[in-house]
Amino acid sequence: MSKLEVREIGPISGETEVRLADGATAVGFGGGGKVLQVVQEVYSTQTATSSDSYVTSGLQASITPSSTSSKILVIAKVTAFYNSGGGGDPTGGSIALFRDGANILDRCASSYSQFNGLAIDAGVNFMDSPNSTASLNYEIRFRSEFGTGNQFCHDNDTPSTMILMEVLA
Repeated sequence: MSKLEVREIGPISGETEVRLADGATAVGFGGGGKVLQVVQEVYSTQTATSSDSYVTSGLQASITPSSTSSKILVIAKVTAFYNSGGGGDPTGGSIALFRDGANILDRCASSYSQFNGLAIDAGVNFMDSPNSTASLNYEIRFRSEFGTGNQFCHDNDTPSTMILMEVLA
């Protein structure tokens, strides 16, 4: 087996591409993995629920992919507080990632406490393959899973963030 080591391969002067011989293939070549666009949203208005169904937290962002083969990397940090309503009762809740109203990552973060309250910073990292060039809306929703008190997102108006990145496939 032969081995060729080079620091850089570039096109012939005056041209913009490197061509391979007929029938040849390149491994690790090409444009995949490049970030084409980035969207960031910050939301810091406290929201509350005692519902066991997912409700909007207010944290959402939209992106329009340039190609149906693009992937969307979703990164979010959500501050939450689960409160049983007093008395030291257990409490808990969860968050989920939705795209255009559909739950695409259920219970991506959840917490439980045997005591009256629990504060968390939940992280969400998800690579989505939406197969679309339409505008896509991603949002974090949350719910109570047990306990009698309210569950809070963006507790005490603490900022939560969402970043969307279009990644070339």
